[in-house]
Amino acid sequence: MRKKLLSIPFIAWLYQQGFVHMAYLWLIDRIDDLSRLIEAHRPGPRKQVTSFDYWQWVRELANTVSQTLTSANIDHIIFDAKQPIIAVPADSRPKALEIIAKSARPLYFVELENGLPKAAKPAKHRPAGDSLVLTEYLIAPDRTPITDMSMGVRLDFWTQAENWTSPVVNETAETLTNEQWKAAQATHRFPSAFFKVTEPIDIVYSWVDGGDPEWQAKKAAVMGVPFTPDANQTGRYVEHDELKYSLRSIKMFASWVRHVYVVSDCKPPAWLNTDDDFITWMDFPEFFADPSVLPVFNSHAIEAQLQNIPGLSEQYLYLNDDFLFGRPVEPEVFFTGNGKIKLAFSRAVIDPEPVLADDIGATAGSKNARKIVYELTGKMYSNKLRHAPYGQLKSVMRELEERIPDTIARIAASKLRSPQDIAITSSMAPYYAYCTGRAVTGDAKTWTFDLTVPDAIHQLRVRLRQRAVDTICVNTADVSGFKDGKKRDDALHEFFERMYPVAGPWERQGIE
Repeated sequence: MRKKLLSIPFIAWLYQQGFVHMAYLWLIDRIDDLSRLIEAHRPGPRKQVTSFDYWQWVRELANTVSQTLTSANIDHIIFDAKQPIIAVPADSRPKALEIIAKSARPLYFVELENGLPKAAKPAKHRPAGDSLVLTEYLIAPDRTPITDMSMGVRLDFWTQAENWTSPVVNETAETLTNEQWKAAQATHRFPSAFFKVTEPIDIVYSWVDGGDPEWQAKKAAVMGVPFTPDANQTGRYVEHDELKYSLRSIKMFASWVRHVYVVSDCKPPAWLNTDDDFITWMDFPEFFADPSVLPVFNSHAIEAQLQNIPGLSEQYLYLNDDFLFGRPVEPEVFFTGNGKIKLAFSRAVIDPEPVLADDIGATAGSKNARKIVYELTGKMYSNKLRHAPYGQLKSVMRELEERIPDTIARIAASKLRSPQDIAITSSMAPYYAYCTGRAVTGDAKTWTFDLTVPDAIHQLRVRLRQRAVDTICVNTADVSGFKDGKKRDDALHEFFERMYPVAGPWERQGIE
């Protein structure tokens, strides 16, 4: 009895010291390691690929299923969505599953429970359920899985009474009249929803190689200009090849992007082939209205001039190189079908105080932006925007150039961050759009990661198991001084390689 009582304080002490939590994380990670091992050697059909574009793949899969069903004279209708839905008559279910299973592709049926993936089995097995996901098991050359149970085409088996009825929620239509069903058989497609984005969307990155000697020399020459304490914070320029993996995430999950512009005052990284038609590498003199203010080392100054990029689309996304797409995303995550921006509001607030002496550049920039928006619109805001791709309208910046030309010119000429800065893309422009009726509240699922937090390695592993967010922001930092700094860097590299395992066509082979 005494030993039992003595053990209670000891266990409590272990808990207080964090050992119980550490043991839990260790156990979860070991289970993850075992799951990966089992997954890599799981029997069943699979296909190795060297490139992957979700949107091209899922459209092709849907078309293949449609052709297969058509060849067997099975009625069906395709509803266009992130996960295309194919409606099939319930009484044709056995025949449809049988003919799909004969495909030479490595197909799997995924059973659903409450709309969520439950289990995946090779298509030769006959799954239960009136709604299934048909997917294909694709792997990278290093055997890293590319597709998962959440990806693919959904098969819904509709019943017919007075009308045709879907067995589950369908955002386009849950019932169809007999006439509508019959009419749709001509093309096997149902008209797309009216709110789809149809205008082109480009992406703009700002990128810097903090280790570039030429860039360092140019910056050293202007260090006498007043700037806030974080203006030369070395951690801001720690390189983990974020741009490489961010570009891969576009290819894999957001291939609807028309073009990518990378604005930089540095040479491109060795692995990037800038001759690729999809990417334009642009030096500052090519888009600054007044090149005489160059060089600048202030991201706010750069953001004040992005609207001058030749050929840039009206709607575009501004990304830092540590922004990535975390799963297949649609353009409607960032814009509405009638051309408005969708904003990802944060719970974090901008404090109501004016700019304080110890405010970092980002905070000072947000406060100054809020003040200008209030002066222009009479509306005040308090929330920050989340660290995620920032939707922008070129026409909004043109309007701001007309209304506050001196302010825009001053920020563009600001060489380093200062208390007078204005956060353009992350505050002023999107909030001005919101206050003038050109932006609305969005619902993007985002995740911001910090490499310095105690359970950083575990967080990365969890995120690999759960592709549950649209965008990822990796706030990296120099962790060389940490006891486990190398493990953290290695874990981040492993995360990038497992999350985005296939190279983009613009990557030079054999160059890190």
